[in-house]
Amino acid sequence: TDGAVPSNEGRGYVLRRVLRRAVRYGREVLNGPPGFFHTLVDSVIETLGDAFPSLKANTEDVKSIIKEEEEQFGRTLDKGSRQLKAFAKKGNVTGEDAFLLYTTYGFPADLTELMASELNVPVDMPGFEKKMAEFRESTKKKKTTSSQKDMVLKAQECDKLINGLKITVTDDSAKYDWDTKGDGKEHEAKILAIYDGKDFVQKCSSDTEVCGLVLDRTPLYAEQGGQTFDTASIKTASGVEFTVDDSQKYAGYVLHIGNVSGKGDMKV
Repeated sequence: TDGAVPSNEGRGYVLRRVLRRAVRYGREVLNGPPGFFHTLVDSVIETLGDAFPSLKANTEDVKSIIKEEEEQFGRTLDKGSRQLKAFAKKGNVTGEDAFLLYTTYGFPADLTELMASELNVPVDMPGFEKKMAEFRESTKKKKTTSSQKDMVLKAQECDKLINGLKITVTDDSAKYDWDTKGDGKEHEAKILAIYDGKDFVQKCSSDTEVCGLVLDRTPLYAEQGGQTFDTASIKTASGVEFTVDDSQKYAGYVLHIGNVSGKGDMKV
C-alpha cells in the first residue's frame, strides 16, 4: 500500500522474495491450493486495518498485484521444486544449479538455500555469485548497443499501443510449454508494432540499428521475477531475419529488442 510492487530491483525485489517464499511455504508445507495467497488479504485487513488504516486504501490493487505475482511464480514453482530435489540427490546444490533455479524457475537464491537446508543439503553460494557476476557482465555487453537508445515502453507508448493502435497484449502462454533440451520448437507469430526508440514505425531494417518488435504471441520469457530474458531469432516468410538480444514486458506487451540481420525489412 506504500507504492512498492514486486520487481527485480531495490525494495521491489525484497517484496518479490518475501511473496515467493510465502507462496512456496503455503503450497508445499501448508498444502494450500494454487491461488490461495491473495485471498488472505481480507483477513489481514480485518485484523490489522484499524492499526494500519493505509491497508484499507487500495485493497483491490493489493489483491491484484499479489495474485499476478502468485500466478507467475506458481507456473514454475512445481517444476523448480522437482528440479531442486533432483539436484539435492547428489548431495549438494552447485552454484550452477542455483543459477539455473534463479534464471529459469524464478527461485531467489535465499529460497533455494532455505529449501536445500530443509533437505540437509548445502548450496555453493560463492559459486552462484560467480555465475551471477558472469551473467551480469555478459548481459551488460549484449545491452551495450541497445543502451544507446531508450527502448523502454513508458506510459505514453503503452497508451498508444492500447488506445491508439488498439493492439491486444502479447499472448506469451507458449513460454510455459518447453523442455530443457535443444533450442526449442518454432512458433508462428505476427508483427503488430515496431518501436524504434522514439515512436512506432511501419518497418525496420539493418539501417535502423536497434528496434523492438511487438508480436501477437511469443514463446519467450521477458526479464522479470528473477527469470532472465530469452533470446531468439525471428525470420519472415521472405527470409529476413531479426536477432532478439533482449525481451522486456511492459503493460502486458513483450518487446523483442534487437536488430535486423542482413538485407531486407521487417514490416508490420
